[in-house]
Amino acid sequence: MKKTIFWIGFTCLVIGGCARRGIPEGPIIWQSDLQQALETARQTDKMVVIDFMADWCPPCRAMDDSTFRHPAVAERFSRVIPVRINVDLHPEIANQYNGNARKYGGIGIPNLLFLSSAGERLVHLVGFQAPDRLTAVLDSLLVR
Repeated sequence: MKKTIFWIGFTCLVIGGCARRGIPEGPIIWQSDLQQALETARQTDKMVVIDFMADWCPPCRAMDDSTFRHPAVAERFSRVIPVRINVDLHPEIANQYNGNARKYGGIGIPNLLFLSSAGERLVHLVGFQAPDRLTAVLDSLLVR
């Protein structure tokens, strides 16, 4: 019995750890290296979308469960470079782009920052975004 509980716990830790390290969850394949994403954006002329989030954030989890799994959102995200920054693990990046949680003096999470392929700030959305709202924003930016 103890071995079964141990293996169940171990499996949960491994799966949870992999999810936090950038292994794809759902239809969007998130990158975790912002500098690499910005370089790729310059080379491919694609927009970068940064999702500032934290594991403990209920609205962040709600966006994972609904918005980022929505087929229309996932399709638009296939045309951009999606980057996920956990504000607890990378506070220096969150501070640089004003993407921190309020408890760290930022504007709050979740928040999405849209950058041009040249790294210029285009739009900054704060708080939970429903699929239709996020799709509309992406549509307006992808036509540029």
